[in-house]
Amino acid sequence: KLSNTYVITLGYGITAATTDYETIKLGSQFNAALEYNFPSNSSIIFGLRLFGARGAFNGKDDRRAISEFTTPFHNIGFGPQVSFDLSDNVYATISVGASYFKFYPKDLRDNNLPNISANVYDNNTITGSAQLDLRFMTSDKISLNFYASGFGGLGKNNDYFDDLNSGDAIDLVFSGGASLSYYFGTEKDTDGDGVVDSKDMCPNTPMGVKV
Repeated sequence: KLSNTYVITLGYGITAATTDYETIKLGSQFNAALEYNFPSNSSIIFGLRLFGARGAFNGKDDRRAISEFTTPFHNIGFGPQVSFDLSDNVYATISVGASYFKFYPKDLRDNNLPNISANVYDNNTITGSAQLDLRFMTSDKISLNFYASGFGGLGKNNDYFDDLNSGDAIDLVFSGGASLSYYFGTEKDTDGDGVVDSKDMCPNTPMGVKV
């Protein structure tokens, strides 16, 4: 069902970031993607993905002069993906990519934090990301998906997501949530025999019988 299809996906999820702040506080994000899956006659389908997100992640640390922060962000990226046919209506998709990432560390009063205010760093970088989706086809055109993803900076500003550059570890952002996908170009399997109608030599196979 995924072979030779275009896919539009809209989703929502929670965010959690590992930063120089001691305690992770959950945030949220909206995300979207446009995908193309190449034609395939096997259970493995390769594709390309254009994706973006807008949201925020948060942290707390009573040791800091500013004990809590929130970082609104947006990004847009591109990369390859591969999907695996787990059953008739369930697919797993693994995708990786690089994206342009813009971030705005703030305090809880919506004021910019000290280092971004002082122009210590540029509040944008290139990030590398990975995502796993489980897709449950509810019809020939629609799937309900559950995803887990993560990204980190590849550039020199990769430890400033919380406005601080401390220690050896870069800041990382993780997300998990749900999404809906709509598929263009899917071919129907009217009799449910596992062969799409355009290639079905026995179009009247009893429902559920595989050939």
